[in-house]
Amino acid sequence: MFEGFSRRLRRRAYDLAVRMGVSKYHRLWDQPAEDWDRDYASGELDFYGSFREQGRYSVLVGFVHAFPRKPRVLDLGSGVGVLRARIPDAAIAGYVGIDPSAVAVDLGSKQKFPMSAFQVGDRPTPDTGAFDIIILNEMIYYVEDVEGLLDHLEGYLADDGWIVSSMFQHPGDVALRRTLAERLTEFESLTISRESPRKAWRLACYAKKPAAIPSAVVEDHPLEPSLGVATH
Repeated sequence: MFEGFSRRLRRRAYDLAVRMGVSKYHRLWDQPAEDWDRDYASGELDFYGSFREQGRYSVLVGFVHAFPRKPRVLDLGSGVGVLRARIPDAAIAGYVGIDPSAVAVDLGSKQKFPMSAFQVGDRPTPDTGAFDIIILNEMIYYVEDVEGLLDHLEGYLADDGWIVSSMFQHPGDVALRRTLAERLTEFESLTISRESPRKAWRLACYAKKPAAIPSAVVEDHPLEPSLGVATH
């Protein structure tokens, strides 16, 4: 019991230090690909597709619908394709899911989603082409060099493209959001919270800097009506 309390106390102190800028953010979870393979194969991660996760997936799909044209989507950390299964085929021009787990990629590929491909890896490569939307869905806290990843992704994002992130509130999340805001232009964000068990997620949409957000986003494709989810 004391060990658990001590660990929570250290996490709390770390969180406060990062929020105040006294300490630099560092990755809290380092999970190798073989661990992901084991967890996907055993079904331990099936809860990713559960009803309790539906709210944030609805928001992510809403951002896809809100893009001014049918987007080509990169889902980084795609897993077995839980997000892809929720995106209507007619809403996109193409989809690529990348995940470090070969087991997850195999399971995603077997679903044979139209206009979609799954690849093993941790970032796009020249053969994947460029994207209109890059989605970082609950994966950025597993990245050791977040700034390096963002630098890499910028080369694969269309000039008027969006980066969409979803992350749950945890020690250090403010620092991650700060890094995203420093390198990109945030133009929409919202928080989804759940009472039992208590958990909250922050979802945000970013454009390249400097960037003028297309008027179509506000006038013809308003984000809020498209999201189809209420926060509470």
